[in-house]
Amino acid sequence: MRRPVEAIRRTGVLILQGIPIAALLFVLFPRIGAPLWGMPADAGAKTGLSETMAPGTISELSLSDAVAFRVDFDGLLPPPAQRYWRGPVLSRFDGREWSVLLRPGAGTLTPWRAGGIAYSVTLEPHGKPWLFALDLPASLPRPAVDDAAAAAGYAILTRDQQLIARAPVDQVIRYEQLSMLRDAFPPFDDDDGRDALRLPSRSNPRTVAFAQELRARHADDRALVAAALAWFRDEPFVYTLTPPLLDRDPVDGFLFETRRGFCEHFAGAFAVLMRAAGIPARVVTGYQGGEINPRGGYLIVRQSDAHAWTEVLVDGAWRRVDPTAAVAPSRIESGLSRAVADDEPVPLFARLDAGWLKNVQLAFDSLNHAWRRDVVGFNRDRQRELWRDLTLDRYAGWQIAAIAGALLLAWAGITLAFAGFARTRRERAQALWSEACLRLERAGLPRMPHEGPIAYAARASRRWPQFAIAFSAIAESYAALRYGPPPARPGEHEALVATLARAVEVLPASAQLRAAPA
Repeated sequence: MRRPVEAIRRTGVLILQGIPIAALLFVLFPRIGAPLWGMPADAGAKTGLSETMAPGTISELSLSDAVAFRVDFDGLLPPPAQRYWRGPVLSRFDGREWSVLLRPGAGTLTPWRAGGIAYSVTLEPHGKPWLFALDLPASLPRPAVDDAAAAAGYAILTRDQQLIARAPVDQVIRYEQLSMLRDAFPPFDDDDGRDALRLPSRSNPRTVAFAQELRARHADDRALVAAALAWFRDEPFVYTLTPPLLDRDPVDGFLFETRRGFCEHFAGAFAVLMRAAGIPARVVTGYQGGEINPRGGYLIVRQSDAHAWTEVLVDGAWRRVDPTAAVAPSRIESGLSRAVADDEPVPLFARLDAGWLKNVQLAFDSLNHAWRRDVVGFNRDRQRELWRDLTLDRYAGWQIAAIAGALLLAWAGITLAFAGFARTRRERAQALWSEACLRLERAGLPRMPHEGPIAYAARASRRWPQFAIAFSAIAESYAALRYGPPPARPGEHEALVATLARAVEVLPASAQLRAAPA
C-alpha cells in the first residue's frame, strides 16, 4: 500500500512545483495567432437548425437539452422579448416545407449607434455554416484569432441579414459580435418582394380564401397584419410541443381544424396567409430567449430555445412579426416551460423548477465555459488586456522576458532548496547506518549481503552483549525509517533520526570493540 501512496504523493508534489511555471509561461509567453489549446472536431452527430422547416421539425428539436451556444455580454443583457437570435431565413415554400432560397449579393450591416449590444458567442458544433447574432447584426463576427486577414474572411452577411461562416461549424468556436436591437430593415432590392409572394398553385385553398377576405376588409397592409394577429390571438389556438400530424394542405389543417401547433406552425401559416393577401413574407428560424447561468453571469441558449418567426415587407421595410407571441406571450417573456401545459414533455433543463440536478449542471457548465473562454480562448488580445491590468504593458519585450527568467530561476532555486533539505533528512539516516556498519566491519563483524538490520544487530549483540541495547536501537530506528510506513504524527521522523544518532554515538569505536571481551 505504501508504494501507490508514495507515488501519488510524489506526483502531487511535482504538479504543485510545476503549476507556478506553467502559469507564468501561460501569462507571459508570446501568444501565437490561434489558441494554443483547442478542442478536437467532434465526428459524432450534430444537432441544430436546418436549411428546411416543415411542421414538427422545430418542435422535435425543442425536446433536446443540448446547448446551442453561450453568450457573454459586455454590458447589460437585453430583455427576453428582444433576444431573437437570427439564423436561417426561409423564403421558398412548396405547399408543405419551407427552405432557403439562395440568392447572390451581400447584405448591409445595420449602422452601429449608441445603445448597441456587444457580446461574445461560444458556439457549439452543429455541422452547418450558420452563425447566430441578435437582430440585427451591426458587424461581421470577429473570431478569437489575431490575424486580421483571417478575421476579414471569416464570415459573410447575406442579403437576408443572416451570418454565414466560410466553413461548417464542426468544432467549438468563439466570436465577438455587435448588434442593434431592431425589428425592421430595408429590403435588398425589388426581388425580395417578388420572391416572398410566391405560393404553389391549388395549395391550402381555405387559407387563400381567408386571406382574400382579410384583404377585402383591410386595404392598408399594417391594418391587415394587425387584424391577422388579432385573429390568432382571439381564436382558440393552442401552443403545444405535441401537435397532431398534418397531411394534405397542412396550413389549412392547422388554421381551421387542429389549431394546435408549435412555433413553426404559427410562423409558417402566418407567412402563407400574408402572401395570399399580397404582402411579401418569409420565415426566419433561430433561437429566442435563453437562460442566465447565475454562477457565471452568461446566457445559455439551448436547442429547446429554437424558434421560428415571420418577417413581412410593409412600408418599405422587412418587419419582424411573431404570431407565437400573440398566442403564447409567456413563451417570449419566460421561456418554453411557462408557455406549455404541465404535462408537456419539456426537457429537464428547460424547466424552471428542475431542482438540484439543474443546479449541478449549471455549476459544471460554468466551469466548462470558463475553461473554454479563459484557457482555450486565451489569445494575444486577451494576453495584452491582462498585461494592461497587471501594468506589464509599460515594459519592453526584453524586460518582460528578463522578469520571467528571473522569476523562473527564483522558483527553481526555491524548489531545489526544499528538495535538497528533504534529501538531507533522508540521507542522514542512511549515513548513520552506514557509519555503524563500517564500525562493526572494522571490528571484525562485517554484514552479510542477505542480512537485514534486525538480524545484523542480533548477531552483533551475541558478539558484544554489553552493547545490545545500542545495537537494538540502531537497527530498529533505521528499519522504521527505511522500511516502515510514513510517520503518522508530526515530529516522528525527527525523533527516530535522533534515536539513531544517539545510539551510534554511544557505540564504541572499532578499536574498542575489537579489544572488548567476546
